[in-house]
Amino acid sequence: MTGVLTLFGETDLQSALHNSFRQNELYFVRENAVTDVQLMGFCEENAEKTDVVIIAGNAVNLSTFTSLAAEIINIDSYIRIILILNGKRSHYIRSQLERYKAMKIDLIFDDNGFDVGLLVDLVKKGRLESEKKKVSGFQEEYPDEIIDIEDAPASFINPAGHYKIAVMNATHGAGATSVVVSLARYFELHNYKTAAMDLSGNYDLELAGLKNIEVSADAADIDKLNQKCNILLIDFGTPYHIPPQGDSFKIEQGYNSSNLKEIKHCDLKLVTGFADTWNIGKIKFFFENEQWAQMVDNSYMFLVTHNAEKLRIRYPDANIFNRDDDYTEMIFNAIRKDDYSK
Repeated sequence: MTGVLTLFGETDLQSALHNSFRQNELYFVRENAVTDVQLMGFCEENAEKTDVVIIAGNAVNLSTFTSLAAEIINIDSYIRIILILNGKRSHYIRSQLERYKAMKIDLIFDDNGFDVGLLVDLVKKGRLESEKKKVSGFQEEYPDEIIDIEDAPASFINPAGHYKIAVMNATHGAGATSVVVSLARYFELHNYKTAAMDLSGNYDLELAGLKNIEVSADAADIDKLNQKCNILLIDFGTPYHIPPQGDSFKIEQGYNSSNLKEIKHCDLKLVTGFADTWNIGKIKFFFENEQWAQMVDNSYMFLVTHNAEKLRIRYPDANIFNRDDDYTEMIFNAIRKDDYSK
């Protein structure tokens, strides 16, 4: 019998799947989880019974989903994770799907209803094998090594540069850690020796399951890691409290302000935020506050949930992108171009 946990949110699909599961010797270990916190509790309590975890994309925040998956993997690295995504495959950017592939997450696309038979077939596979070569749920399979070093152009082998990338939230929960994880995996897959520094104070990066990527939470390691690696990603978390109207700022209570001096030394600075009415002022602050307006230059990139086009009209000289733009590839190409022009 294969044990299954689910996170379908408020729309519980267990009853609809019950007969198909029972006919295939699959069973639900616990009732459906409504939140990711409840799911993690079920995983911790029932790790020995759980072979597969099914998660509906509309029941979680996809910008932080990889962190949730990493927590599950941390409990048991052989649990199969199946993610049901709304819409078609073409609705999702390539780098996002590659991140899921790298974590061995199976995908089902729910375009006007998903195929129950496909879900059952995936669940019947049970736990992951110790050495899994391919990732189920993808129409295309890529080799474990994205780049074949023997066939790669000479200019792509052994990157020589050393770059520091700062990432911070304009407001809590805007996804700075998720961006760091995404970029770290992307650079590491493309032959750049990569490290990550967690200065957020939350230590979430330690739970992200970053394979082959050194993670530190000690600012004293910055220079050492920068010399040792091609890419050093620094998660600054949410260092500033900016009110919704964006007319002032102060350092967040309890934040280690001595770390902030490192931002100006980074080659690229990413600021993540939301574009809804309540939060847009926190992005505009960086352009309209006299002190910050003097600091924001071409090394800054702003990532918002939507409405980047409107913000670019207001601030035409700024690098502003939507989160669903393929920013990982843009950043990678910019650094690669700079690296090999030296």
